[in-house]
Amino acid sequence: MLVFEPLLLIDVSFQLSMAASVGLLIIEPWLRKTFSKTDERLADVLGGSGVLTSVSTMLVTLPIIWWHFGRMSLIGVLSNTLILPLIPALMIFGAAMQILPGVFYIPTYAIAHWIVGVIRFFGS
Repeated sequence: MLVFEPLLLIDVSFQLSMAASVGLLIIEPWLRKTFSKTDERLADVLGGSGVLTSVSTMLVTLPIIWWHFGRMSLIGVLSNTLILPLIPALMIFGAAMQILPGVFYIPTYAIAHWIVGVIRFFGS
């Protein structure tokens, strides 16, 4: 991407995307390995619930957010942990609505409503 558009380096969204990728590909496995050394069950719970994913991406994106916007939210780890496990289900039910909307609109709406509620609660 940078070969064709070098100015992406100064683009905030590009910086955040690259940092989040580093968090997922490097930091998250390192955190999981570190937690596994002390307590294997804790590492499984934190990994399975999405906490390690949220923490790893936030660790590398927070400095960029602070630099560009002058503030950062540490409560995002909690809100992301409450939302992240539901995203795959929302995507599956949303796709299933294309086939059987009468069956899948209730679970899709319920999940989307929960996600919006969490965002509104922590965003206010």
